[in-house]
Amino acid sequence: MPFIHVYAYAGRSVEQKRQLVKGMTDVVCSTFGVKPETVHIYIFDQPPTDAAQAGVLTIDEPKP
Repeated sequence: MPFIHVYAYAGRSVEQKRQLVKGMTDVVCSTFGVKPETVHIYIFDQPPTDAAQAGVLTIDEPKP
Protein backbone atom coordinates (compact mmCIF):
# COMPACT_ATOMS: atom_id res chain seq x y z
CA MET A 1 0.00 0.00 0.00
CA PRO A 2 2.00 3.02 -1.22
CA PHE A 3 1.74 6.30 0.69
CA ILE A 4 2.98 9.44 -1.04
CA HIS A 5 3.43 12.78 0.70
CA VAL A 6 3.70 15.87 -1.49
CA TYR A 7 4.89 19.14 0.01
CA ALA A 8 4.39 22.19 -2.19
CA TYR A 9 3.95 25.89 -1.79
CA ALA A 10 0.32 26.86 -1.41
CA GLY A 11 -1.45 28.30 -4.43
CA ARG A 12 -2.12 25.36 -6.74
CA SER A 13 -5.70 24.99 -7.95
CA VAL A 14 -7.89 21.99 -7.20
CA GLU A 15 -7.70 21.06 -10.89
CA GLN A 16 -3.90 21.04 -10.77
CA LYS A 17 -4.04 18.79 -7.71
CA ARG A 18 -6.48 16.46 -9.50
CA GLN A 19 -4.08 16.17 -12.42
CA LEU A 20 -1.13 15.59 -10.10
CA VAL A 21 -2.75 12.78 -8.10
CA LYS A 22 -4.09 11.09 -11.24
CA GLY A 23 -0.66 11.12 -12.89
CA MET A 24 1.14 9.99 -9.76
CA THR A 25 -1.36 7.20 -9.17
CA ASP A 26 -0.97 5.97 -12.76
CA VAL A 27 2.82 5.88 -12.45
CA VAL A 28 2.79 4.13 -9.08
CA CYS A 29 0.31 1.53 -10.32
CA SER A 30 2.31 0.73 -13.46
CA THR A 31 5.65 0.75 -11.63
CA PHE A 32 4.68 -1.10 -8.45
CA GLY A 33 2.02 -3.29 -10.02
CA VAL A 34 -0.68 -2.24 -7.56
CA LYS A 35 -4.34 -1.24 -7.91
CA PRO A 36 -5.29 2.45 -7.80
CA GLU A 37 -7.35 2.00 -4.64
CA THR A 38 -4.19 1.07 -2.72
CA VAL A 39 -2.39 4.34 -3.55
CA HIS A 40 -2.70 7.08 -0.94
CA ILE A 41 -1.50 10.61 -1.74
CA TYR A 42 -1.42 13.44 0.76
CA ILE A 43 -0.80 17.02 -0.38
CA PHE A 44 0.55 19.46 2.17
CA ASP A 45 0.26 23.11 1.13
CA GLN A 46 3.08 25.04 2.73
CA PRO A 47 3.14 28.83 2.93
CA PRO A 48 6.51 30.30 1.96
CA THR A 49 6.75 31.69 5.49
CA ASP A 50 7.13 28.12 6.77
CA ALA A 51 10.04 27.01 4.57
CA ALA A 52 13.71 27.92 4.46
CA GLN A 53 16.91 26.98 2.68
CA ALA A 54 20.44 27.80 3.81
CA GLY A 55 19.09 29.74 6.79
CA VAL A 56 16.88 32.04 4.71
CA LEU A 57 13.08 31.96 4.67
CA THR A 58 11.68 31.34 1.23
CA ILE A 59 9.81 34.65 1.32
CA ASP A 60 13.14 36.43 1.87
CA GLU A 61 15.02 34.80 -1.03
CA PRO A 62 15.87 37.11 -3.92
CA LYS A 63 13.54 36.76 -6.88
CA PRO A 64 15.16 35.67 -10.18
